Amino acid sequence: MRTMFVLRGAPGAGKSTLIRRHRLDGLAVGLDDFRRLFSAVFTDLDGAPTLAMTFGAEKQVVAAFKAAVAARIRQGATLLLDCTNPSRKSYREFASLARRCGYRVYVVDVQGDLTDAELIERNETRRGSPDYVEPGVVTDIAARVRGGSASVTEPAVSLDDVRRLNTVEEMDASGYERLVVVGDVQSCAGALAGVKDFYGGWDPATLFVFVGDLFDRGPDAAGVMDLIAPDGTVPDNVILVEGNHDEHLRMLIGEVRPGGWPDTRASLGQILAAGRGRGEIEALLARMVPLVGLRFAGEHILITHAGLDPATIDRITVEGEGGRLAWDLTEVPMLQLLLGSSERSAVFQGRSSYARAVEERLSHPRILQIHGHRNGARCEEPGPALAAPNVYTLEHRVENGGHLAVLEIGADGARTLRAFEQERVEPAGAAADPTSLVARMSAHPEVRVRRVEGLPGVLACNFTKRAFTKGIWDETSCRARGLFLREADSRVVARGYDKFFNIGQPPGPADLEEVVRAGAGRPLTVRRKWNGYLGIVSVIDGRLRVFSKSGVTAYSEHARCLLEAHLGGRVDELAALIARADASLTFEVISRRDPHIIDEGDDKVVLLDAVRNQEDMELVDDLRREVAEDFDFVCPPVEVLSPAADDAALTALVSRARRAEEDQEEGFVITYAGGAMTKYKSAYYREVKAFRSLLTRHLAGSPVRMAGPGSDLMRAFLDRGTTEGFMVEGLLGPVVNIPALAASLRDA
Repeated sequence: MRTMFVLRGAPGAGKSTLIRRHRLDGLAVGLDDFRRLFSAVFTDLDGAPTLAMTFGAEKQVVAAFKAAVAARIRQGATLLLDCTNPSRKSYREFASLARRCGYRVYVVDVQGDLTDAELIERNETRRGSPDYVEPGVVTDIAARVRGGSASVTEPAVSLDDVRRLNTVEEMDASGYERLVVVGDVQSCAGALAGVKDFYGGWDPATLFVFVGDLFDRGPDAAGVMDLIAPDGTVPDNVILVEGNHDEHLRMLIGEVRPGGWPDTRASLGQILAAGRGRGEIEALLARMVPLVGLRFAGEHILITHAGLDPATIDRITVEGEGGRLAWDLTEVPMLQLLLGSSERSAVFQGRSSYARAVEERLSHPRILQIHGHRNGARCEEPGPALAAPNVYTLEHRVENGGHLAVLEIGADGARTLRAFEQERVEPAGAAADPTSLVARMSAHPEVRVRRVEGLPGVLACNFTKRAFTKGIWDETSCRARGLFLREADSRVVARGYDKFFNIGQPPGPADLEEVVRAGAGRPLTVRRKWNGYLGIVSVIDGRLRVFSKSGVTAYSEHARCLLEAHLGGRVDELAALIARADASLTFEVISRRDPHIIDEGDDKVVLLDAVRNQEDMELVDDLRREVAEDFDFVCPPVEVLSPAADDAALTALVSRARRAEEDQEEGFVITYAGGAMTKYKSAYYREVKAFRSLLTRHLAGSPVRMAGPGSDLMRAFLDRGTTEGFMVEGLLGPVVNIPALAASLRDA
């Protein structure tokens, strides 16, 4: 569970002995452990064994130790910091990280009132072993420990308290008329509003327990927050079990992870945009618990986010007087509660086993277990909520057209399952025609249709994450890439590009030769690709609107500010021009607050194209040129490599690719075969991007495979061991300045 115990004391104080006596060895991480791993045993002039490290290895030892502590914290494991820790400065970095990850931090003063003589006497028992320390070192550290005591602010406990502080007591819920357990909400405020209305609000006669995953994937994270904590506080009769998506929010709000989790970042953006403060989010997260054990209606009920196997339940269950149970989570990392008991191979990779067959293996003979998180693999339809004897799963994919599952248990033990659906975006008016663009987008399994915040009747269409990761592409899913439609009549009111692919990325061309063959005899052009994020500009209801691909977000608002700063007083003039053409403008948004892979310089909006507002993508080159010239936008020029592609065009493409490498560009966009588009990405870009992925995994505490592109940069980073000096305030919190960090590592 998320508890950290900082042990303090000089060598000889008995830290390691005390840890072994309490059988907590597997939870301790010590700097000396890593020194042993990096050392060989030599002998000194007296022939006594001593550890020897190569020159500079201590730096690697410290980096490895810090990485191990961070990884344990990221997993939510109980952690004993087995070092001398003479003052708070010695461990404050770890304590800060731990608290931001939801930990409670305690200090164990092992040295206590031991005198120097006692410490030296204890140390003498080590003479003849590599662990022996010179007496002068012992007394020096002991003095620093005594002097540093005043700096310690954490509560002091003993190792006898470790299990007590990690134990969750069973709650007697017999004073309630009913128990209502609510499944994974996933930002579906409409479905949750149905639950709240059905029970007349958070009825104080009812105990409500949420199984976790309040946010992400659904349309309205802010609405969920409003329903659960309308005035900033959660009612006393509402218990929130933490889910893995809630943990993602914890990591983002705590500025622990610099990238990833786009759904959670969207949830955070929605909540902040609704006027909630970070403090309110932190207060909500502080109310979350790892699990809930209840005694209700004559049953023992265990509620976790993802479910535990019966052997683990038996191992951690302690039965007290009157049959009251408690659960000792000392040796259960929080991440196991978030992901659930799973197949060994999945556990090793930090993943869950989702298959329906898992549920039978969670069945316990005397404890009713209720969980969320999983109810079948993606290739399976969700099964019944009563998944196995004594096992209910309340994950029913409400965010993907399923329902929010609720289990109600009465004081008499009667169980009732209820289902609450999220309002789906249904075609209205002319769009009710099943052949209309809105209807086709809404019906497509790999397209997500969402209402645009602040623009009633406007829908944003984007392909799903699964389409991207699994390569599930057809004409409709490719078109759904920042496509904005009016719900009433299916009219395109703004749009970006159809999805197009990198060289070598199916279904795109395999290589440059295939590009030339496919476009033989027709013009072949390229344009430099700038490295930022896409902004889409159009006129809706007479006003200039700026979107990111998903609609109105923190990124689109930042793009709007940059665009308006560039235009000065000419916003209406640009709006009139593109409204007459019934077109959208696409921009690459470059911002110091959103560093990507390539350093593109100071903040700017780079005009890419004008695109006709219609279903079929059509670039309007005359309008692009007019806007670029009249409004003085940076705009990558069209480079004509061949008016009629032939063998010479291939040579020109290879030459252009070489220039992209030399200039350390992202790459370029190729237009060929009468309008087809593909992207060439430079090897430099691909290497730094791969490094970013490795770094993101490392900072999240996940294992990193040191092979392939980016691994050399990652090794250089591990030698350095810190992102200090390379963090910038991003649009949704601190992020790593990857271009600057990569350049620094290359120069090192």
